Amino acid sequence: MTVLAGASAGPIPAIATSRFLASSGTHVGSVVTETVNGIVLPVKIVARVAAFPTVAGSAGGLIVDLSWLQRSLLTAGAAPLPSSLWCLAAALAAPPDPGSA
Repeated sequence: MTVLAGASAGPIPAIATSRFLASSGTHVGSVVTETVNGIVLPVKIVARVAAFPTVAGSAGGLIVDLSWLQRSLLTAGAAPLPSSLWCLAAALAAPPDPGSA
């Protein structure tokens, strides 16, 4: 099977934790390079969060959209990363009542 990817759309947008910004000396708007599976990819920090549930460690981290990352890897000629988590959107007619649990 041959997979063809389109042209790169530029840096991958990312959300940075406050710890990442402090430890890397970067800020919202900075473009950094990150290596994923041996491929160096540009990443643009577009927002900041104090913390993120799955990001631990004193250096903080970057959060990116998996589909955007996969497209960037394919465009660079690399295989996509295996996915161990699938998140699905669900439409609710109304927000759940917190008192009903």
